[in-house]
Amino acid sequence: MPTGSPNEFVEIYGWPSEASYYAAEPERPSDFTTLHMDFIAQRALLPGLAHKFSAFQDDLYNLSASLAKLDLIHRSSLEGKGRMAATEVEHILQVCRSMFDLLQEMLACLWESIRKANPQLKARALKSSFADMALKGDDARSAEELAATFGLFDEVAACYARHAPVFLHIRKFRDDLVHRGRRVGTIFVGDDGFLIPREFGPFKDLRIWRDAEMLPNELGPLNAALGLIIHNTLWACNDFIIALCSHVEYPPPLVPNMQLYCRGDFNTELLAAVRDAQDRITDGRGLITPRPNAPPIDGDVEN
Repeated sequence: MPTGSPNEFVEIYGWPSEASYYAAEPERPSDFTTLHMDFIAQRALLPGLAHKFSAFQDDLYNLSASLAKLDLIHRSSLEGKGRMAATEVEHILQVCRSMFDLLQEMLACLWESIRKANPQLKARALKSSFADMALKGDDARSAEELAATFGLFDEVAACYARHAPVFLHIRKFRDDLVHRGRRVGTIFVGDDGFLIPREFGPFKDLRIWRDAEMLPNELGPLNAALGLIIHNTLWACNDFIIALCSHVEYPPPLVPNMQLYCRGDFNTELLAAVRDAQDRITDGRGLITPRPNAPPIDGDVEN
Protein backbone atom coordinates (compact mmCIF):
# COMPACT_ATOMS: atom_id res chain seq x y z
CA MET A 1 0.00 0.00 0.00
CA PRO A 2 1.21 3.62 -0.48
CA THR A 3 3.21 5.09 2.40
CA GLY A 4 2.48 8.72 1.63
CA SER A 5 5.83 9.33 0.00
CA PRO A 6 6.01 9.44 -3.81
CA ASN A 7 6.61 6.02 -5.40
CA GLU A 8 7.01 4.29 -2.03
CA PHE A 9 4.95 1.27 -1.04
CA VAL A 10 4.99 -1.14 1.86
CA GLU A 11 3.88 -4.77 1.88
CA ILE A 12 1.08 -5.65 4.27
CA TYR A 13 -0.72 -8.86 5.06
CA GLY A 14 -4.50 -8.72 4.79
CA TRP A 15 -7.42 -11.09 4.63
CA PRO A 16 -11.11 -10.64 3.84
CA SER A 17 -13.54 -10.53 6.73
CA GLU A 18 -16.48 -11.10 4.36
CA ALA A 19 -16.02 -12.59 0.91
CA SER A 20 -17.14 -15.28 -1.51
CA TYR A 21 -14.87 -17.54 -3.54
CA TYR A 22 -14.89 -20.74 -5.57
CA ALA A 23 -12.85 -23.69 -4.34
CA ALA A 24 -12.82 -27.47 -4.24
CA GLU A 25 -12.91 -27.26 -0.44
CA PRO A 26 -13.19 -24.44 2.11
CA GLU A 27 -10.00 -22.55 2.91
CA ARG A 28 -11.19 -22.34 6.52
CA PRO A 29 -13.44 -24.80 8.36
CA SER A 30 -15.90 -21.98 9.07
CA ASP A 31 -16.32 -20.99 5.40
CA PHE A 32 -19.69 -22.33 4.30
CA THR A 33 -21.82 -23.01 1.28
CA THR A 34 -25.39 -24.08 0.71
CA LEU A 35 -26.83 -26.04 -2.18
CA HIS A 36 -29.13 -23.12 -3.04
CA MET A 37 -26.43 -20.44 -3.04
CA ASP A 38 -23.95 -22.52 -5.02
CA PHE A 39 -26.61 -23.38 -7.60
CA ILE A 40 -27.69 -19.76 -8.14
CA ALA A 41 -24.12 -18.46 -8.37
CA GLN A 42 -22.86 -21.21 -10.65
CA ARG A 43 -25.79 -22.17 -12.84
CA ALA A 44 -28.66 -19.70 -12.67
CA LEU A 45 -27.49 -16.14 -12.00
CA LEU A 46 -30.03 -14.68 -14.40
CA PRO A 47 -30.55 -10.96 -15.08
CA GLY A 48 -32.37 -9.51 -12.11
CA LEU A 49 -31.13 -12.16 -9.68
CA ALA A 50 -27.77 -10.66 -8.67
CA HIS A 51 -29.19 -8.02 -6.32
CA LYS A 52 -31.54 -10.51 -4.63
CA PHE A 53 -28.71 -13.03 -4.28
CA SER A 54 -26.45 -10.40 -2.69
CA ALA A 55 -29.22 -9.37 -0.28
CA PHE A 56 -29.70 -13.03 0.69
CA GLN A 57 -25.98 -13.33 1.50
CA ASP A 58 -26.17 -10.18 3.61
CA ASP A 59 -29.07 -11.65 5.56
CA LEU A 60 -27.00 -14.75 6.31
CA TYR A 61 -24.17 -12.59 7.61
CA ASN A 62 -26.69 -10.66 9.74
CA LEU A 63 -28.03 -13.90 11.21
CA SER A 64 -24.48 -14.96 12.05
CA ALA A 65 -23.82 -11.63 13.77
CA SER A 66 -27.01 -11.86 15.82
CA LEU A 67 -26.13 -15.36 17.03
CA ALA A 68 -22.66 -14.10 17.99
CA LYS A 69 -24.19 -11.12 19.82
CA LEU A 70 -26.37 -13.46 21.87
CA ASP A 71 -23.23 -15.27 23.05
CA LEU A 72 -21.49 -11.95 23.71
CA ILE A 73 -24.44 -10.61 25.70
CA HIS A 74 -24.64 -13.81 27.75
CA ARG A 75 -20.94 -13.64 28.65
CA SER A 76 -21.15 -9.97 29.64
CA SER A 77 -21.70 -8.65 33.16
CA LEU A 78 -24.39 -6.21 32.04
CA GLU A 79 -27.77 -5.89 33.69
CA GLY A 80 -30.87 -6.58 31.64
CA LYS A 81 -29.32 -9.28 29.48
CA GLY A 82 -32.69 -10.93 28.90
CA ARG A 83 -34.07 -7.74 27.34
CA MET A 84 -31.00 -7.38 25.13
CA ALA A 85 -31.40 -10.99 24.02
CA ALA A 86 -35.07 -10.34 23.19
CA THR A 87 -34.09 -7.65 20.67
CA GLU A 88 -31.83 -10.14 18.88
CA VAL A 89 -34.55 -12.79 18.81
CA GLU A 90 -36.91 -10.27 17.21
CA HIS A 91 -34.24 -9.35 14.65
CA ILE A 92 -33.48 -12.99 13.78
CA LEU A 93 -37.17 -13.69 13.15
CA GLN A 94 -37.49 -10.60 10.97
CA VAL A 95 -34.41 -11.56 8.94
CA CYS A 96 -35.71 -15.11 8.38
CA ARG A 97 -39.03 -13.61 7.27
CA SER A 98 -37.10 -11.42 4.82
CA MET A 99 -35.15 -14.41 3.51
CA PHE A 100 -38.36 -16.23 2.59
CA ASP A 101 -39.39 -13.25 0.49
CA LEU A 102 -35.96 -13.04 -1.15
CA LEU A 103 -36.24 -16.75 -1.91
CA GLN A 104 -39.64 -16.12 -3.49
CA GLU A 105 -38.27 -13.28 -5.63
CA MET A 106 -35.50 -15.57 -6.87
CA LEU A 107 -37.99 -18.37 -7.56
CA ALA A 108 -40.22 -15.98 -9.50
CA CYS A 109 -37.25 -14.97 -11.65
CA LEU A 110 -36.27 -18.60 -12.28
CA TRP A 111 -39.87 -19.55 -13.06
CA GLU A 112 -40.21 -16.68 -15.52
CA SER A 113 -37.20 -17.99 -17.46
CA ILE A 114 -38.86 -21.43 -17.57
CA ARG A 115 -42.11 -19.91 -18.88
CA LYS A 116 -40.31 -17.98 -21.62
CA ALA A 117 -38.30 -21.02 -22.70
CA ASN A 118 -41.37 -23.28 -22.68
CA PRO A 119 -44.37 -21.31 -24.00
CA GLN A 120 -46.34 -24.56 -24.26
CA LEU A 121 -46.47 -24.72 -20.46
CA LYS A 122 -49.75 -23.40 -19.12
CA ALA A 123 -48.02 -21.59 -16.29
CA ARG A 124 -48.66 -18.26 -14.64
CA ALA A 125 -46.13 -15.77 -13.31
CA LEU A 126 -45.43 -16.28 -9.62
CA LYS A 127 -46.21 -13.78 -6.88
CA SER A 128 -43.35 -11.70 -5.52
CA SER A 129 -43.92 -12.53 -1.85
CA PHE A 130 -43.87 -15.95 -0.22
CA ALA A 131 -47.06 -15.20 1.70
CA ASP A 132 -48.99 -14.36 -1.47
CA MET A 133 -47.83 -17.63 -3.03
CA ALA A 134 -48.11 -20.12 -0.20
CA LEU A 135 -51.01 -18.77 1.84
CA LYS A 136 -54.66 -17.95 1.47
CA GLY A 137 -55.34 -15.62 4.36
CA ASP A 138 -53.80 -17.31 7.38
CA ASP A 139 -54.01 -20.82 5.95
CA ALA A 140 -51.47 -22.69 3.86
CA ARG A 141 -52.54 -23.54 0.32
CA SER A 142 -52.46 -27.19 -0.65
CA ALA A 143 -49.97 -28.46 -3.20
CA GLU A 144 -52.85 -29.39 -5.49
CA GLU A 145 -54.28 -25.86 -5.41
CA LEU A 146 -50.88 -24.30 -6.11
CA ALA A 147 -50.20 -26.63 -9.03
CA ALA A 148 -53.61 -25.90 -10.53
CA THR A 149 -53.46 -22.13 -9.98
CA PHE A 150 -49.94 -21.44 -11.20
CA GLY A 151 -49.19 -24.46 -13.38
CA LEU A 152 -46.33 -25.43 -11.09
CA PHE A 153 -44.51 -28.74 -11.27
CA ASP A 154 -45.95 -31.03 -8.59
CA GLU A 155 -42.64 -31.15 -6.73
CA VAL A 156 -42.39 -27.35 -6.59
CA ALA A 157 -45.99 -27.03 -5.41
CA ALA A 158 -45.25 -29.60 -2.71
CA CYS A 159 -42.33 -27.45 -1.51
CA TYR A 160 -44.65 -24.51 -0.88
CA ALA A 161 -47.05 -26.72 1.06
CA ARG A 162 -44.19 -28.29 3.02
CA HIS A 163 -42.54 -25.04 4.14
CA ALA A 164 -45.61 -22.85 4.62
CA PRO A 165 -46.07 -23.98 8.28
CA VAL A 166 -42.61 -22.72 9.29
CA PHE A 167 -43.19 -19.49 7.39
CA LEU A 168 -46.50 -19.06 9.22
CA HIS A 169 -44.79 -19.48 12.61
CA ILE A 170 -42.18 -16.87 11.70
CA ARG A 171 -44.65 -14.45 10.15
CA LYS A 172 -47.15 -14.65 12.99
CA PHE A 173 -44.56 -14.04 15.67
CA ARG A 174 -42.93 -11.25 13.69
CA ASP A 175 -46.29 -9.57 12.96
CA ASP A 176 -47.35 -9.89 16.60
CA LEU A 177 -44.19 -8.06 17.61
CA VAL A 178 -44.18 -5.35 14.96
CA HIS A 179 -47.87 -4.72 14.29
CA ARG A 180 -49.75 -5.91 17.37
CA GLY A 181 -47.48 -4.86 20.19
CA ARG A 182 -46.87 -8.35 21.55
CA ARG A 183 -43.78 -8.96 23.65
CA VAL A 184 -41.16 -11.53 22.78
CA GLY A 185 -41.68 -12.99 26.23
CA THR A 186 -39.36 -13.58 29.14
CA ILE A 187 -35.90 -14.81 28.25
CA PHE A 188 -33.98 -16.23 31.19
CA VAL A 189 -30.24 -16.25 31.74
CA GLY A 190 -28.85 -19.74 32.38
CA ASP A 191 -25.36 -20.93 33.18
CA ASP A 192 -24.60 -21.98 29.59
CA GLY A 193 -26.83 -19.65 27.59
CA PHE A 194 -30.25 -18.07 27.38
CA LEU A 195 -33.34 -20.11 28.20
CA ILE A 196 -36.99 -19.87 27.17
CA PRO A 197 -40.16 -21.61 28.40
CA ARG A 198 -41.38 -24.59 26.43
CA GLU A 199 -44.60 -22.65 25.68
CA PHE A 200 -42.71 -19.68 24.20
CA GLY A 201 -44.26 -17.75 21.32
CA PRO A 202 -43.95 -19.50 17.95
CA PHE A 203 -42.25 -22.53 19.50
CA LYS A 204 -45.33 -23.64 21.44
CA ASP A 205 -46.26 -27.31 20.97
CA LEU A 206 -43.18 -28.02 18.83
CA ARG A 207 -40.72 -30.85 19.48
CA ILE A 208 -37.45 -28.97 19.84
CA TRP A 209 -35.67 -29.93 23.02
CA ARG A 210 -34.33 -33.21 24.32
CA ASP A 211 -35.57 -34.29 27.73
CA ALA A 212 -32.04 -34.17 29.15
CA GLU A 213 -31.59 -30.47 28.38
CA MET A 214 -34.92 -29.30 29.86
CA LEU A 215 -34.74 -27.84 33.35
CA PRO A 216 -37.29 -28.89 36.00
CA ASN A 217 -39.15 -25.59 35.47
CA GLU A 218 -39.67 -26.39 31.76
CA LEU A 219 -36.99 -24.03 30.45
CA GLY A 220 -34.95 -25.03 27.39
CA PRO A 221 -32.02 -23.54 25.43
CA LEU A 222 -32.99 -20.58 23.25
CA ASN A 223 -30.28 -21.34 20.68
CA ALA A 224 -31.87 -24.70 19.86
CA ALA A 225 -35.10 -23.02 18.75
CA LEU A 226 -33.33 -20.27 16.79
CA GLY A 227 -31.07 -22.81 15.09
CA LEU A 228 -34.06 -24.80 13.87
CA ILE A 229 -35.75 -21.70 12.44
CA ILE A 230 -32.57 -20.71 10.59
CA HIS A 231 -31.98 -24.29 9.43
CA ASN A 232 -35.53 -24.59 8.11
CA THR A 233 -35.22 -21.28 6.27
CA LEU A 234 -32.10 -22.54 4.48
CA TRP A 235 -33.65 -25.96 4.03
CA ALA A 236 -36.59 -24.41 2.19
CA CYS A 237 -34.19 -22.76 -0.26
CA ASN A 238 -32.43 -26.04 -0.99
CA ASP A 239 -35.71 -27.93 -1.29
CA PHE A 240 -37.01 -25.64 -4.03
CA ILE A 241 -33.78 -25.94 -6.02
CA ILE A 242 -33.90 -29.74 -5.84
CA ALA A 243 -37.51 -29.65 -7.05
CA LEU A 244 -36.72 -27.36 -9.99
CA CYS A 245 -33.71 -29.42 -11.03
CA SER A 246 -35.84 -32.55 -11.17
CA HIS A 247 -37.63 -30.98 -14.17
CA VAL A 248 -35.26 -28.42 -15.70
CA GLU A 249 -31.81 -29.03 -17.15
CA TYR A 250 -29.69 -26.04 -16.18
CA PRO A 251 -26.26 -25.16 -17.64
CA PRO A 252 -23.20 -26.85 -16.14
CA PRO A 253 -21.43 -25.13 -13.24
CA LEU A 254 -19.55 -21.95 -14.01
CA VAL A 255 -16.52 -23.35 -12.15
CA PRO A 256 -16.53 -27.16 -12.51
CA ASN A 257 -15.56 -29.31 -9.53
CA MET A 258 -15.73 -26.32 -7.18
CA GLN A 259 -18.33 -24.73 -4.95
CA LEU A 260 -19.12 -21.20 -3.86
CA TYR A 261 -17.93 -20.61 -0.29
CA CYS A 262 -18.78 -17.64 1.90
CA ARG A 263 -16.54 -16.21 4.59
CA GLY A 264 -17.82 -14.05 7.42
CA ASP A 265 -16.65 -12.90 10.82
CA PHE A 266 -19.29 -14.95 12.64
CA ASN A 267 -19.69 -18.04 10.46
CA THR A 268 -18.67 -20.30 13.33
CA GLU A 269 -21.80 -19.37 15.29
CA LEU A 270 -24.04 -19.88 12.26
CA LEU A 271 -22.58 -23.29 11.44
CA ALA A 272 -22.86 -24.42 15.05
CA ALA A 273 -26.55 -23.48 15.10
CA VAL A 274 -27.30 -25.20 11.79
CA ARG A 275 -25.42 -28.37 12.72
CA ASP A 276 -27.16 -28.57 16.09
CA ALA A 277 -30.48 -28.23 14.26
CA GLN A 278 -29.51 -30.98 11.82
CA ASP A 279 -28.74 -33.29 14.75
CA ARG A 280 -32.15 -32.56 16.26
CA ILE A 281 -33.88 -33.27 12.95
CA THR A 282 -31.98 -36.56 12.72
CA ASP A 283 -33.36 -37.35 16.19
CA GLY A 284 -36.90 -36.78 14.90
CA ARG A 285 -37.27 -33.25 16.23
CA GLY A 286 -37.88 -30.06 14.29
CA LEU A 287 -40.45 -27.60 12.99
CA ILE A 288 -41.74 -29.49 9.93
CA THR A 289 -41.84 -33.01 8.53
CA PRO A 290 -38.53 -33.53 6.69
CA ARG A 291 -38.49 -33.89 2.93
CA PRO A 292 -37.97 -37.58 2.04
CA ASN A 293 -34.22 -38.29 1.73
CA ALA A 294 -33.45 -34.59 2.22
CA PRO A 295 -29.72 -33.86 1.91
CA PRO A 296 -27.91 -31.72 4.49
CA ILE A 297 -27.88 -27.96 3.98
CA ASP A 298 -24.63 -28.10 2.01
CA GLY A 299 -25.54 -31.20 -0.04
CA ASP A 300 -25.17 -31.55 -3.78
CA VAL A 301 -27.88 -31.07 -6.39
CA GLU A 302 -28.11 -33.15 -9.53
CA ASN A 303 -30.36 -33.02 -12.59
